[in-house]
Amino acid sequence: MSVLRVDPPELVELLEDVLEVLPPEPDPEEPPELEPVEYFVDVLELEAPVFTSVPKSVQSEHTSSLAPSTLIVFGDDVSAPHISH
Repeated sequence: MSVLRVDPPELVELLEDVLEVLPPEPDPEEPPELEPVEYFVDVLELEAPVFTSVPKSVQSEHTSSLAPSTLIVFGDDVSAPHISH
């Protein structure tokens, strides 16, 4: 390691040169800038419960009189079982 001896006026010039090369330090009180983020959310709001129906012709092909099927209907906060034959 070599030692460089400089006089005070030269030291000031040397420090100024070094400071020009170094990037500025961020202000500690200032938070870093963040890019804005957008969130897209689909909200499904139903005013009334939704009911589904199956035509009798299709229902008779896929059902058995021995085993009734159960359809659960979802409403706002209520579910009610529905038994079809």
